[in-house]
This record gives sequence, structure tokens and C-alpha cells, in this order.
Amino acid sequence: MAAAVKTQEQLLDELQSLRQRLEEAEETLRAISAGEVDALLVDGPDGEQVFTLEGADHPYRVMVETMREGALTVNSDGTIVYCNESFAQMVNEPVERVLGSAFGEYVAANQQSDYQTFLASHGTDTDKIEVQLRSDPGLETPVLISRSLPHVSGVFCLVVTDLTVHKRNVELLASEKVNKALNEQRESLLLREQALRIEAEKANRSKEEFLATISHELRTPLNAVLGWATMLRRGKVDAENFKRGIESIERNARAQAQLIEDLLDISRITSGKLRLDVRPIRLISVITSAVDSIQPAADAKGVSVEIVLDPSVDQIDGDASRLQQVVWNCLSNAVKFTPAGGKVRVQLERCDSVARIRISDTGAGIDAEFLPHVFGRFQQADGAMTRSHSGLGLGLAIARHLVEIHGGTIEATSEGLGHGSTFTVMLPISRANKTSGELRAPVVADALPVEQFPNLSGLRILTIDDEADTRDLVRIVLESCGADVVTAGSAREGLASLVGWNPHVLICDIGMPEEDGYSVIRKVRALPESAALPAIALTAYVRVEDRMRALEAGYQMFLPKPVEAAELRSTVASLVARQTTTDS
Repeated sequence: MAAAVKTQEQLLDELQSLRQRLEEAEETLRAISAGEVDALLVDGPDGEQVFTLEGADHPYRVMVETMREGALTVNSDGTIVYCNESFAQMVNEPVERVLGSAFGEYVAANQQSDYQTFLASHGTDTDKIEVQLRSDPGLETPVLISRSLPHVSGVFCLVVTDLTVHKRNVELLASEKVNKALNEQRESLLLREQALRIEAEKANRSKEEFLATISHELRTPLNAVLGWATMLRRGKVDAENFKRGIESIERNARAQAQLIEDLLDISRITSGKLRLDVRPIRLISVITSAVDSIQPAADAKGVSVEIVLDPSVDQIDGDASRLQQVVWNCLSNAVKFTPAGGKVRVQLERCDSVARIRISDTGAGIDAEFLPHVFGRFQQADGAMTRSHSGLGLGLAIARHLVEIHGGTIEATSEGLGHGSTFTVMLPISRANKTSGELRAPVVADALPVEQFPNLSGLRILTIDDEADTRDLVRIVLESCGADVVTAGSAREGLASLVGWNPHVLICDIGMPEEDGYSVIRKVRALPESAALPAIALTAYVRVEDRMRALEAGYQMFLPKPVEAAELRSTVASLVARQTTTDS
């Protein structure tokens, strides 16, 4: 039958018992070395003192003879002059054969050097050494030898403790500790794996919800664009609905463009590639432009917008367009969540060396649980399919990043649902705080009236784009200013037109099949007659690295799609004017 497995408590009890016996044995050794048991030392046949237990009433007799540890008296050269029965059993010899032998004979061969060093040393207290004690051939027992200080006669005592059980118990305890540690580690890994799985499932749900949201937000304006475009193409609308249709197409197209810009901004923020064009700017102009751009939406919803601007906040250092984006995002949010008849208030004031912008509303308010997450990416208080408000939940996340890279802070406060909300932006005021230098106000790209369109008469413009709709749009926009426009649907076709027609301006797409716009501009610059040809990259690749690559390839200007008609006209006019100035 297999031996019963000992519990940790039993193992500890055995170890404690062993420690107690060792302490008792060492106390005996100390008593002998101190001369307290001289009655045990008598003159031997050769005149040397040996250990004896003559006298049944001696207080140490019973203890030494019955102790489980081996007890020996050894003279100065290591010869055993006394041993008890326990030691004789350890070495599997009768007591008579042990007496007179050298203790070193019972020490393992590979530990003889350690034993001899131990024998020759003299400590200040009981010396100890662990060795392997030889008994039967091929069998060695781990033991601990404790030695008393030599007696005045040169004789000293040894106590030999069998460590087999001790070491097994230690190993069992160590194994148990290892198993416990492994179990704890397994439990920790399991908990971590469960947490990671929950987090991954949450991330997957968030991704699916986000993809569903972005699909909804992109398809919704597309529905209006395609629906009105179909009706207008069939010509079955009256003059009033024709105007409504055009306005709806423009409004929804701008909404789609804004969604794409928000996604690109988040991508730039994540990759650390969002850059600022920092200059001295008038913060009042920034706020006024943002309010002007949101005013039509507020009017349509019946929300009043109140502006209170402190003229002492005259100048800060920042990127005007990006700060206008911050204010617009906060205003857009306020108008979106404020019902008809509500009020939005925009306030600018100076607090020491900080400009404070407060945008407050009387709208839906923010739930206390959601308030800490209001600036998180893709975070919306209502993410359900039945939500009342559109959007991707990116605007405030972008606003926070833009404010922070300006060295400022933004926070949201609300007394709860139904009590409105307030967004506070804090921006450092310029140290100089004076109107020296160039002050930059936001550029509002309103469409110019026809009589203010730039005059492009006499200009030959070559447009290369694989999308027919884009070619037609560019041609119509530029021909309305008097330009002569030729279009090409591929790089090969465009290069052929270039050689035979000698245009004044090249407008080229970047992403095209077979050969892209980078290859086109390199070939154009390689031709002597077009090495200095003004060229504009018009592309849907709008990352910072795309812009840099286009300019490095040889384009002078970079226009992202979708492009405003007014921006296209003014860009062509300014590029031609710049070239004319350079040539003169």
C-alpha cells in the first residue's frame, strides 16, 4: 500500500521536531566543551581521555544512548573513541567495529577535503558541516555534523543528524510552494486571459458599432445626394424644388466631406502626424468665423446664439483654422443637442495669462456616468440604433487633442440630463501680447460672385484624371473663367496631349491605373519645354506624407478632393500669377 501523502502541517511539525532535537544535541556539546560533564571523560588504556557512560545515574546517559542522532567522541586526529547505537546504525556497523576507526572513513570520497578542513578548523561556537555519510556500498546518507569546541584534553564530541527526511520534507514543501506558485500563476494568467478576452470582445463590439455608425453616417447623406440628383436629371422638379435639391446635395456632400476629414484627423492624431501652422492670431476673429459658419444650422433649428467677447484678449499664438475647428466642434455639439427655443452662449474672457472660451447651452445635458468619457474617441452617450443624433463621436476627441497641442486644456461640465452643458477651453495668451507681427484670421471659403471670378482667359490648362466626372467638373469650373481646357483620362493620353498642345498649367490626379501622378510629373519635368510648367496635384490622397511626396515629386500646389470651385479657380490664378512674376 502506498504511503499516505503528508500534509504541509505534518511536514512542518517534523521539521520543527528536528530543529528541537538539534538544539538539544548542540546544548549537550556546549556543556561538554564547557567542562560541565567531566565525569564522562576518563583515562583510557593509553593514557588519553575517552568518553564513558559508566554510572547509570548520570544525567546525560539516557539522553545520549537513546537519542536518534548519532553521538561520538573523537580525539584530535579524528579517531572515534566513543559512539552510540544510532551512529552505528547510520553506518551499518556494530559499535565495536566503529570504535577505533577514523570518522573520515565514513565520509564520501568527494567530500574528504571539506571534512579535513572542518576537522582542522576551530570556531567560536559549535561548528557544522553537511556531508554524505557512507554506509552500504553505493549508499550514501545526507547528514549534518555538529561539533563541540575541543575539550582541554583535545577530545571533542560530534552529533550526526540524518537529513534524509529533512531534505525530503524540504523538497516536498518546496514542491508544494512551487505548485502553489504555479497554481497562483495559472489563476493569474486565467484571470488575465479572461480580462483580455472581455476587452477584445468589447473592442470587437465597439469596432462593429463604429463600422455600423460610419456606414449609416456616410449612407444617409448619399441617399439625399443620389435621390435629388436623380430627380434633377429627369427634370421633373419645379423651380422651388430645384433650388432645394441643389442646396440638399451641397449640404449633404459637405457633411460627407466633414466625416472624412474627422476620420483623417483621428488618423493623423493617432500616428502623431498632425501639424500646426502657428502664427499670431486674433482669437475674436476665430470665434466669430466659427459662429458665422454654425449660424445657419442654429437658425434653421430655432436655437439662438449669444456672443460675449472680451476685446482685451487681442492675440494668441496658434493655428487659426485648427482653433476655429475646436470652437466649431463645440458649437456644433451645443446646437445639435439643444432643442428649438433653446440658447447657446459663447463667451471669451481673459484670466491672467489665459484666454478662456466658454460655450454653454440649455440643451440635453450630459449624464454623470458618461461625462468622464465625453472626449473619448468614438464615444457617444447614445450609441444605439435608435439614437436621436447623428455623428461619429470624433469631434470632441479631435477638439481635445487640438487644444492640448496648443498648450491648453478643455473640459466639460454638466449638472446632469436636461440641465445643459458647458465646454471650457483655456489657451495661453502670447507672451508679447501685442499686435506686432502678422495677425492671421480664419479664411472663410465663401463662393465668390461671378463678377469676382479670376480671369483665366487665354490660359491653356491640361487636366489628367481617370474619373470622368472629375474631368468634367474641372473643365466646367475653369472654362467659366475663360480658360481653354483639355482633359485626358490616363497618364499616357495626358502626356501625348502635353507634347502637342503646350499648356500653361497642368492639373493631375495622383492615384490612377497603370501610371500614377508621381510618374507623370517626373516625365513632365524631364521634358525641356515643360520643366518649369506650373502643376497642381488634385487628389483624394490627403495625408501629410501624400502632400509632401507630391511637392517633392515636382508639383507646386496640392489640392485635396473634394475641392471647392472657388478654391480651384483661385489656386490656378495664383499659380499662374506666381509663375508670371518669377519669369519677369
